[in-house]
Amino acid sequence: MKISIGSKNPRKIESVEYCLKRYKITASFIAVDVSSGVSAMPMTKDETRRGAWNRADASLRQAEADLGVGLEGGLCQVDSDYYLFATTCVTDGVTHSFGGEVLVKLPYQLWKPVIDGEGELGDVLDRVLHQHNTKQSEGAVGYLTGSALTRKEAFDFSLLMAIAPYLNRAVYEQGS
Repeated sequence: MKISIGSKNPRKIESVEYCLKRYKITASFIAVDVSSGVSAMPMTKDETRRGAWNRADASLRQAEADLGVGLEGGLCQVDSDYYLFATTCVTDGVTHSFGGEVLVKLPYQLWKPVIDGEGELGDVLDRVLHQHNTKQSEGAVGYLTGSALTRKEAFDFSLLMAIAPYLNRAVYEQGS
């Protein structure tokens, strides 16, 4: 099996490696730099899902893989608060499956600059923490949870859920 990943972000690649090991799947994979086709910081669940799907589909076609994986982080508003979440899409070119969307509340000092167009969340977090490229390390999830959960681990859960229909087909084909 050949799996393509619609990103060259090291945390996203590590997430795919982890999930393959977790499911005891032997596969080759290739990371492909593709566009999400959505804004740099998706602001709704629909836009974030569309970005994940676009990444999965584009990487599948570009790499001529059996499965394409798209991982996308985004924000969504719930009442007057903003939340960060990760969405993953897996596709075989005919069907697709989503996973994830566990929310973590963002503090005002992180969501307000994003809403005001001062950069995507990773850029804002870098400024707040006086660090560089935090989205390729523990990310906002790690910062917000005191490192109890990292960005990579959030993508791990998301991918484990999204890929289930392709690795456990018998369960999903019952009654169809």
